[in-house]
Amino acid sequence: MIEAFKRSFRLIGESYRVLRQDPELIWLTVASFIAVTFVAGVLGGFGFSIGVFGANGEPVSGSGYVFLAAGYFAIIYFQVALVAAVMHRMDGYDPDIGYALSQANQRLGAIIMWAAIAATVGLLLRALEGVARGQSGPAKIVAIIVVSLLGFAWSLMVFFVIPVIVVEQKTGVEAIRRSSDTLKQKFGESVIGNQGIGLIMVLAIVVFAGIPLFIGFALFNASAVLGGIVILVAMGIGVFIAAAGAALDSTDRAVLYRYVTPGETGQFAKEVLDSAFRPSKDLRNTGGGF
Repeated sequence: MIEAFKRSFRLIGESYRVLRQDPELIWLTVASFIAVTFVAGVLGGFGFSIGVFGANGEPVSGSGYVFLAAGYFAIIYFQVALVAAVMHRMDGYDPDIGYALSQANQRLGAIIMWAAIAATVGLLLRALEGVARGQSGPAKIVAIIVVSLLGFAWSLMVFFVIPVIVVEQKTGVEAIRRSSDTLKQKFGESVIGNQGIGLIMVLAIVVFAGIPLFIGFALFNASAVLGGIVILVAMGIGVFIAAAGAALDSTDRAVLYRYVTPGETGQFAKEVLDSAFRPSKDLRNTGGGF
């Protein structure tokens, strides 16, 4: 566990070293958050008002599915833009937001298809989770564990989908297959560093945003203005940390993908990337590969 956290901190440091050369790219993840908030808050609220989202466990209607897919599209669109910019930086160029968005626009077909697949699988997993929680006794525990394992297996399969869309311009099932093959052929065990990045960012949000948010609510009764300001600041800090974490996550996946396919590490230290996963077999040294 200690070694896993050490790898995570090193990966965050290396990811930050690449990302800080183009800090404006963090705004791509901020834009993603804004777009998702719009879809969830505005379009989603409208969707509930007209009954396209099921209530009390009822199935989501076709229109509701469209709303959900729109949320996935917003996230994936800006992920593709960020990864394209990171790859461009690794090639020695100086990307900007305009370049990143233009690259995403060139891959709209693949983005739409992946958004539809991700939304479909997400709904299926949530439906299975609902069925699992509807069980009783030992069957409920077993069912929840099985669904959790399915979700984890799916997240591993699609670990490199965004880089595959950017670099290889694959779409749909082919992108998933390439992502899965890359992970299986290069590394035999679970992802280590990337999971640590998520955990560390959650802890950062709790400490640097959660505590101020609690203080803000505590102050609200004494002074609505002061409490409101503290709450807004805490929410802003939380959004920034989440955006930075998402940017680091996408940067990490992009550089790892570049490392495990052509074997070029770019601006990352090779020893850090070697420790990002626990490889069962280093095919780069044995002549294996694609």
